[in-house]
Amino acid sequence: MGGTAQATVIQCDLGATASVRAAAAAVVGLGIPVHILLNNAGIGFTPERRVTADGLEAQFGTNHVGHFLLTNLLTEALKAAAPARVVNVSSKAHMYAAPDLSDLNCERSYEENRSYGASKTANILHAQEVHRRLSADGVTACSLHPGVIETELWRHNSLDNKPFGANKTVAMGAATSVY
Repeated sequence: MGGTAQATVIQCDLGATASVRAAAAAVVGLGIPVHILLNNAGIGFTPERRVTADGLEAQFGTNHVGHFLLTNLLTEALKAAAPARVVNVSSKAHMYAAPDLSDLNCERSYEENRSYGASKTANILHAQEVHRRLSADGVTACSLHPGVIETELWRHNSLDNKPFGANKTVAMGAATSVY
C-alpha cells in the first residue's frame, strides 16, 4: 500500500447532542467527501440507570440516538460523496430486547441487558431505514455484529461471564466492520 493518507481527529461525545452537532459541523467543514460513516462507539451493561447530558437513558442515548443524529447531520455530505456507505455496528445482544417505545428512557424499569439490547436493535432498524431512504441516492447502509470483542465495554457487566464469550481482539473486530 504506501499512500500518504492523513487523519484528522474530531472529538465527539455521542451522549451529548451538542457535541454530536459540533462534530458533524467539523466534518462538513473539512470539505472532503464522506464516503464512509462507521457508527461504532458506545457504552454497555451499566448496572444502574444513567442519563446522557440531554437526559436520555445513557445506553440508548449514546449507542443509538448519538449515531442516529450524526448520520442525519451527515446525510447531505454522504449523498454528495456517493457512492457512500453507513455501517452501524450492532450486536448479537439485540436479542435481549426490542426498544420499549412506551419507556425508551427506562424510567419505569431499568435492566442493563434489556437497555443495551434495545439500543442495538435500534441500530439495526436505523440501518435498514437509512438504506431504504438513501439507496436511490447512492448511499447504502448495513448493520453487523462484529463478534464479541475483548474491550472495556464489559467493565460494568454484572453477569458471571461475558455473553457469547469474548473471543476477538480489537483488531479482529475492526476488520469485520471495515470489511
